[in-house]
This record gives sequence, C-alpha cells and structure tokens, in this order.
Amino acid sequence: MSYYNENARQIQSKLNETSCSFCPAKWTQVTIHLQNGFTHSCHHPAPHKIPLEELEKNPHALHNTQYKIEQRKQMLEGKQPKECNYCWNIENLGKDHLSDRHYKSSEYWSAEYIDTILQDPLSEKFLPTYLEVSFSNVCNLNCMYCSPQISSKWQDDIRRNGPYDLGDFKHADLGWLDRQGMTPIPEREDNPYVNAFWKIWPELSQNLRVFRITGGEPLMSKHTWRILEYIQQNPNPNMELLINTNLCVQDKLIDRLIEIGKDLIENEKVKRFEIYTSIESTHEQAEYIRPGLDYEKFIKNLMRVTTEMPMIKWRSKVVIMATFNLLSIPKFRLLLDWLLEYRLIFSAKDWKNIWLDISYLRYPSWQTVSLANKEMLDILKNDLDYMKENDQDNIGHWGFQDTEIEKFERMYEHAVSSSKNVPAIEYTRFYNFYKEHDKRKGFNFVETFPELEKFYNDCKPQ
Repeated sequence: MSYYNENARQIQSKLNETSCSFCPAKWTQVTIHLQNGFTHSCHHPAPHKIPLEELEKNPHALHNTQYKIEQRKQMLEGKQPKECNYCWNIENLGKDHLSDRHYKSSEYWSAEYIDTILQDPLSEKFLPTYLEVSFSNVCNLNCMYCSPQISSKWQDDIRRNGPYDLGDFKHADLGWLDRQGMTPIPEREDNPYVNAFWKIWPELSQNLRVFRITGGEPLMSKHTWRILEYIQQNPNPNMELLINTNLCVQDKLIDRLIEIGKDLIENEKVKRFEIYTSIESTHEQAEYIRPGLDYEKFIKNLMRVTTEMPMIKWRSKVVIMATFNLLSIPKFRLLLDWLLEYRLIFSAKDWKNIWLDISYLRYPSWQTVSLANKEMLDILKNDLDYMKENDQDNIGHWGFQDTEIEKFERMYEHAVSSSKNVPAIEYTRFYNFYKEHDKRKGFNFVETFPELEKFYNDCKPQ
C-alpha cells in the first residue's frame, strides 16, 4: 500500500472519533465563484449562492454561509449531507473503498486543522486553508461539459443560439440561470463578491496553505495577474500556489506565466508552484470534447511549462486533470501512452514533473460513464489493467503511481455500478445534445467517434 493510501486509512479512524461522516474539507477547503457569488466546500458539491445580506455583515461569508454551517452540523451528527454524494457513492459501494473524504482529510492542509475545527466547529469566521477562487467566466474554450456561468464562450453561444433542446428540457437556459442568480457579473463591472474578497485577502493570503486560481480561463482575467504580483511582493513561503489553465491562450500570456513562475520558485516566495491543465482524450476527439482547444498548441505549451520553468522536486509540477466522461473511453489509452513516453524522456532521474489526476464527470448526466455499455466497460477494464502493468514497480519511477491507478479504478467501478440503472431518457438526451453540438460547432460525431457510431444511432429517439 502506498504512503498516500496508508495515510488515508489512518485518518479514516481519526475521523470516526468525531462521526462516520465528518469531513474537515467542509471547513478547510472552499471554492468561491466570485463572478456570480457562489461557493462550495469541497469542490464536489454543487455550488450554492452567497446571500448578499450575509456578505454585507460578514465578508467571511464568502466561505462561511449559513447553509454551509448547517451541512457541517449534519456531519458532526453523523449524517450524510446529500450534496456530498460524490464520496458517498464511492463509500457506499462497500469493499471499504477510500473516497475523497479520506484523501482530502489526510492532506496536511486539512489533517493538521482537525483539532482547530473542533474547538469552534460552527464559527462564522473560519479561515480556509485551501482556497480555490474564480474571478471571472472569461474563457476561450466551450467545453461540452461546461456551462455559461463558467465560460463566456458558452454564454455567447447560448445568447446567439438559445439553450440546447434535449427533448424533455432546455439545457443551459440563460433565463433559468438569471432566476437562480447564477448569471456572471462582467469583469468590467463592480462586483460585491470581488470587493469582499479583496477585503479579507491580506488575512487570507498569510493563512492559506494552498491557493488555487481557476476560471473561466484564469490567464485571461486581470485579477489573476494582480494576485500573482501581490504574491511576488508579499511572499508566503508556507503556501502552495496552483494555477488552472487550458494552455491554449496567447503566447504572451504563457510567457508571462513562465516568467512569474520562475521568480516564485527560484526565490522561494511560495512553498510550491503548480500548473493544472485539462485533457480527456487526444487529437480530434479531445478537440470535440473541448471546442476551441488546439491539441497541438496544448501539447507545445504543456512541454514549455514543464521544461522552461524550474521543475524542482517537491516544489513544482504540472498536473493533467482528466474529467473522465463517456467520450474519453475510445482513445484514453493513447493519452496514457503519451504520458508514459513523455515521463520517460523528460522526467528527472527519480521523480515525475507531470502527473495525472482522474475524476469522473457527474453532470451533465448524459455525458457520464454511467451510460457505458459492456463493450465500453471492457475497454475501461483493459485500460485499468494496462495502468497496473505499467506502474512504478514494473517499469520505474515514470510509471503510473498508486493514486493514479486507484482513481481510475474507482471511476471504473462507479461506471460498472451506475450503468445498471440508467433512465432511458439519458440516452435520448445524449443523442439530442450531440446532434445539436455538431450543428453549432461544425463537428460530426460519427466521423470523430467512429467507435461510438452504433451507440450514437441506438440512442436516437424513435
């Protein structure tokens, strides 16, 4: 058993001393979408609105909403909050599976603060130690599983063409978003959530152990560069700084990112500097999943950031986040092949500078691996066996590590379990969505995914 898994097993016992559903990440980790005033802890539950009346009284309500405090109370009482079903889905499979509740709780930014949490568990001013923030929905991609509140490209598309008609409902309806308070505030306009953030940022910046900037595309937001310049001038050597980027922005932005990254790493202004990017397949299938993506440019910039920035052991790395969905299945093996080859050529003598993090897509439900048929599940099983055959023990340090294999395996087992009870309407939505996707983007599903042609046609409404 790897140290990472062993540590998660140990923390499992400590959590049970409080309750069987206690998860420190509900306190220590937060994602805040400042573009529309939504928050969630950890990153798996659906975001909820930050009431402006709470924010006016307490800028810390960016993290400590009354709603979230109620979820914390349920955990202390041993209940399973419905919003946390990402982990309950894994744990309730049996087999003593480790979920992200255990992995996150074993991280130093969470495990070290359990006693602090229990001193005042329902505090309205609890400072997170892991903060993920998006300032804007400005983005140059239109990823199929994204949404208007996260991507300005999605928002523009829906404004021009209206919501997707899936037969039984309209997907990405801007009117619905507006009624839910989810419509993004343009970056050029005054934003009370951004204003509240800057009020607490000096205090937050020195308390944080992990700070992650996401989007939209963060490198296209002015606030990202303001933050990076602030950290250059006000270092926090105890903080890990993480940046999400699709790596398909203008070269001058990649140049600037590398320049600042060098300064932060070489002058030890932060503990670690990491870049997180996303891909779920290769070539034309990756570009179909993430419209606007230039796969060759992505690979070029991925190699730039992993070779031009100092990749110092334990202080810098690049992570590929794979939001695994049904369309990932045909060519994910090619991505695994590429990753092994890259690691073999460019990794340092005893460590990797590029890592793989696999999570399974939960929504939109008609894009998930739950729709996988037996043939697709067999492909997933073969890919899992391939990862195990090419782990660190078998081929060396550039092989797949235990946690990479574990995350793929739990995704596979979730696919097997959930595929048994998929409502028929999901297959209709699948067909209707991609038919419209092709029309709007100038794509051709069958030509791009010939492996899924029969499945696609079988999903066509009769």
